Amino acid sequence: MHEMGVAMSLYRTCRKEVEKYGSGRLQKIRLAVGELSAIDPELLRFAWEATVDGPDARCELEIDWKPAVQHCPQCNDIKPRPDHSWLMICPDCGSPLRVEGGYELDLLQITYLSDSENEETGP
Repeated sequence: MHEMGVAMSLYRTCRKEVEKYGSGRLQKIRLAVGELSAIDPELLRFAWEATVDGPDARCELEIDWKPAVQHCPQCNDIKPRPDHSWLMICPDCGSPLRVEGGYELDLLQITYLSDSENEETGP
């Protein structure tokens, strides 16, 4: 389960970011996770809960799911795909389809409470 390593690295990164501005308690972390990133959101949430401790133990992990799409360059259109399957060619013109997006694993936002209890938001 590589999600544990991702959760540990994410936690270290968030703590370092908060410490740049002094100190505080993590409130919420927001991530973008792509369909093709090889990250299972539920396993990542489980790993996050197992990793975060101390004053940060109640920090919420919010995940924005980013699906991959199939784009036809000939039609210049996004083509719908059946669940759990991929089309190789455009059903309208027969051109090869390109897969776009879905590879994200991005830290979008860190929300924390500073020691003075004022809510602060990092990057």
